[in-house]
Amino acid sequence: MKERNRGVSHQQAITLVLLLAAFLRLWNLGSSAFTFDSAYLSNLAARFLSTGVPPAQGMVSSVGIVNPPLAVYLISLPVLLSRDPRVVTGFVAVANVIAVWECYLLGRRYWGHWQGTLAALLLAVSPWAVYYSRGVGAQELLLPGVILFFALIMCWLVDHKSWAVAGATFTLAALVQIHFATLALAPVLAAVLLASAVARVRDRRGLWPWKPLVVGTVAGALLYLPYLLVEAQNGWPSLHAWSNAPHAASSIHWQTIELALINIGGRDIHSWQARSSISGSWPAYFRLPIGLIDWKKPL
Repeated sequence: MKERNRGVSHQQAITLVLLLAAFLRLWNLGSSAFTFDSAYLSNLAARFLSTGVPPAQGMVSSVGIVNPPLAVYLISLPVLLSRDPRVVTGFVAVANVIAVWECYLLGRRYWGHWQGTLAALLLAVSPWAVYYSRGVGAQELLLPGVILFFALIMCWLVDHKSWAVAGATFTLAALVQIHFATLALAPVLAAVLLASAVARVRDRRGLWPWKPLVVGTVAGALLYLPYLLVEAQNGWPSLHAWSNAPHAASSIHWQTIELALINIGGRDIHSWQARSSISGSWPAYFRLPIGLIDWKKPL
């Protein structure tokens, strides 16, 4: 009986966390920012649906590098239902609620139920996580895939499932298709693979299982064939844009630590939001004009 009650309490806890995550991300979507980039990406998806011609490339970055098209395909899913910006924003918000659920599953699988619930709760109420769940852009689509990537890494390291290497490699390739920022995860995958190979040599467990890595790499490379063909036909403009972009000399900026803490803690998040007419009716630390905690005024 105790085990049954404990299971019910576990389910109630994560259900409340997910409901909180959904509320913060879906509340008053009409007041969310819909920027030029949001409209550009949505228009690319609408053009794809109107013409039936699959895009080989996506948005053009500020430095002239053309992104791969996976973000366009993902945004075309809500655009297929409606071209209302609130529907498109809601799709991104729901995807990020799913990311909160993924966070819980990852924590529960390898650390325990309450650890997973706490991790999911922290992600659910993180001010910047909420803010970036309420917009339309390639970056806003990354979180579910990033958590999946780390879940596959853990599956490989802890459960010793060789297929997880293929899954992690393919997932990383798909994430880079959405936004080049996830190239930062490539060293993580490389370090995990290197550590695994060294451990096998040290323990004399035979050859490293390279086949899953090849399968994942080949499958990921196939995603880029249309993109690379168009680049080649046009004379590799993205490569030239990257090489011609101004590159500052490498140096250490201590402000990076401060900016990281701002992202983690949510300080100054109020500067991204306009004042709401209803904000005055909420206690100082619990104003939710568009689903975000307003930290602007002290108690």
